[in-house]
Amino acid sequence: MGADAVVVGSGPNGLVAAVTLASAGRRVLLLEAARKFGGALRSAELTTPGRVHDLGATVMAMALASPAMRGLALDGVEFAHPPVVAAHPLDDGPAVLVHRDVDRTAEGLGRDAGVWRAIVGAAVRAGFPLTDLLLKPLGPWEPRPAAFAAAA
Repeated sequence: MGADAVVVGSGPNGLVAAVTLASAGRRVLLLEAARKFGGALRSAELTTPGRVHDLGATVMAMALASPAMRGLALDGVEFAHPPVVAAHPLDDGPAVLVHRDVDRTAEGLGRDAGVWRAIVGAAVRAGFPLTDLLLKPLGPWEPRPAAFAAAA
């Protein structure tokens, strides 16, 4: 029995395409050159056993927030998130740790905590409407996205 559609690549775009087609009743063949599915949106043990590394999802930070990914019914799929999303080393002190929580990150920013809460907090409060605005195709859009975020 043949496939109705062939999807090449199992990163976020390929996964969304394959699941969408399969949900519509199509027989889908999903091909991936690597040994495991997920493209850069996965993790693996790269250095020592038990130490799991992000293979590229940090550069796809918006993938899970995209309307396409949010619209998938992925029962049983759990996305892993590291306790510290990123660290930024400073010349004159310890690294700034970026957490998934605005206030927790702000705690490590000293005098800049208020600015972080104002800017990043506004984007977080705006939530998916702002995400959808920023990810939508080019064309007519909200002329003032910063004001859009601040209004949330």
